[in-house]
Amino acid sequence: MLVVMAGIFFLFHATAQAENTSSLISVPSTSPPSIGDSFLDEQLSYSVGFWIFDGIATGHLAFQRKGDIYEATMRANMTGFLQLVRSREDILVARMELAPGGATLRTLSFDKISKYGDKQRRKLVEVDYGKGVLRWTKWKNGKLRKSGEHPIPEGVIYDDPLTAFYNLRYGVYAEPDNNQAFIIKTFPSDEGEDIDMTVRFLARKEAVERHGEEAVGDGFLVYATLDKELFDSESGAMEIYFSPEMLVTYVVVKDVLLFGDVRGRLLP
Repeated sequence: MLVVMAGIFFLFHATAQAENTSSLISVPSTSPPSIGDSFLDEQLSYSVGFWIFDGIATGHLAFQRKGDIYEATMRANMTGFLQLVRSREDILVARMELAPGGATLRTLSFDKISKYGDKQRRKLVEVDYGKGVLRWTKWKNGKLRKSGEHPIPEGVIYDDPLTAFYNLRYGVYAEPDNNQAFIIKTFPSDEGEDIDMTVRFLARKEAVERHGEEAVGDGFLVYATLDKELFDSESGAMEIYFSPEMLVTYVVVKDVLLFGDVRGRLLP
């Protein structure tokens, strides 16, 4: 369940609870700030639910700078009755650098830790563009299980979910437009198979016909397809609702194992 939060979280923009930052990123026409400076010290909170249950999990994301490296950390916890049934915590840490020009964040490493009571699983992915190698390592309850590496094809840039979240917000991939579609390259599988994320902005007429004008409002609706295993989804499909200012107001992760459709809503 909590792995779904990673997908929801990388798509969320600022909330009313954001600390030390405004809810919108203001980029002047002259001397714009780098993507890293735009989100520096930002902190976000969100709530997740499924079926008739709301607020069954909470999460927090912080973006900070450590020297020349930017780091985003997400922590997600079960709450309420699910916490009593099974304790779980997920921690995602993305370390990033500025690509040449300062307009794009580039993944250096992505660390995922899942805790189930007294058990723990961890996977670390490290990207070395200098040597052209991606390395991955897995642990279970502190013991090394597997590791491997893959060559990085020339010209390919991999984005983890958190890095993609910030790049999407900054407009790295594309500006929102009716029927515009694009692909984000994510980490390959352990076996080296390519995995891509597809994103499409629906034309307003199609969005209103499918979901109603009240749901879409004056903003945009995006359909996305991600790695099925990343969010324990049978289809990997997501629906993302944006405000005109490109703030995500509502997200649905479709067909999640044991939970069905999982929704994320901005906190008031």
